[in-house]
Amino acid sequence: METQSAANCMEALGNTTRLEIFRLLVRAGPNGAPVGRLQQRLGIPASTLSHHIARLVRVGLVSQERQSRVLICRAEYARMDALLGFLGAECCQGLGADGVSANEDRGVDCSFGAAAGDAARDAARDTAGKHSSEGARGNPNTRGDTRGDETHGDDTGNDDTTNNTNNPGVA
Repeated sequence: METQSAANCMEALGNTTRLEIFRLLVRAGPNGAPVGRLQQRLGIPASTLSHHIARLVRVGLVSQERQSRVLICRAEYARMDALLGFLGAECCQGLGADGVSANEDRGVDCSFGAAAGDAARDAARDTAGKHSSEGARGNPNTRGDTRGDETHGDDTGNDDTTNNTNNPGVA
């Protein structure tokens, strides 16, 4: 996963309502949940829920499938696993030019970084495993985690690529 793609996912999950939606979908498992059930659990208007789900869909964390008159939402586990792997892949690697981490200097063993790196690699191969929403629904037309790492606009429809507040002077 590229840094911009991870940032887009984290930005989407940075809203409490979207985080709650995503956690409900993860809890629901690979079969997902109907939008109506999500609305009932969250107690928010349908238009608000639709807005938040659309943002999660844009960054690839959620997929939707219409089954007759019911719209089913599913967490995209491969994308979630890739994000978690990205976040932990370099854990305890250190910042020094010599490549020695502070933990190595103190004799501390960090297994999280290695496990996170393995998880990111495994996420790409895990299309038939427990977290594969494809295997649960058997839908050959679902794209899964094939999204590119394009930049998405923010929720207001403005393109957030022109306002880089982290790097003043960079447009």
